[in-house]
Amino acid sequence: NEKNVLFLLNMDVLGDIIVEAKIKTKKISCVLKCKDENICNFIRLFLEELGEKLTALGYDIDYLTCVAEKDDLKIKAEYREFQNLFAMESVDILA
Repeated sequence: NEKNVLFLLNMDVLGDIIVEAKIKTKKISCVLKCKDENICNFIRLFLEELGEKLTALGYDIDYLTCVAEKDDLKIKAEYREFQNLFAMESVDILA
């Protein structure tokens, strides 16, 4: 049974970051999207450590990557139904 998890983060210094994760049994696929290649380069420094910690928890990593999406409006348009969540400081569960 596959689960999809979406994190819409608004970080003080890093800006908007979208994390799309797919979890199937004990296998994780994850892509982080941000609007600047420099921010991606910073995040990439920590992806190996994140992968190691997930592996230690018993997960197999399918992929774990960070990509730059320069068009912030395009990113938000992809998640139109979640758009109001970008300004919230809470967690919401959507079916």
